[in-house]
Amino acid sequence: IGLNLAALAQSKDLPDFSFLDLEGNMFSKTELVAGKVTIFVFFDPYCDHCATQATWITEAAGEFNDVQFVWVTTETQAPTLNFYNQHFKNSGLKHITVLRDVDFMFDTYFGYTVVPGIIIYDESGRRVKSYNEETRPEVMLSAL
Repeated sequence: IGLNLAALAQSKDLPDFSFLDLEGNMFSKTELVAGKVTIFVFFDPYCDHCATQATWITEAAGEFNDVQFVWVTTETQAPTLNFYNQHFKNSGLKHITVLRDVDFMFDTYFGYTVVPGIIIYDESGRRVKSYNEETRPEVMLSAL
């Protein structure tokens, strides 16, 4: 089983993931907008670096019109919702989803990462780049 999980995390294809949305409903790969670049951000709502990452992205919202963001945390509902309200609710980002990983499966699906961890998938669902630190929007955009 361990080898199968390791192989899944190292895959270049967008994995079949499942996390909870802010309303408590399951959100999976099938809910993503097909044919769009998808950027996953693994975050902690108490992390100053993650807050900085969110600020940078929202300040560059116009540059990300054709990108969907999926922010994932292992935290509970209240701090996750507070982070969403503070950083994204009125951000101007067109495609943003904030999810909760209540079963701690992010590393299994995407490979080990720290916060903020950023994983970029192209329009066809292939991994093109990942970062394990705060990353300026222009750096992320240059990977596309």
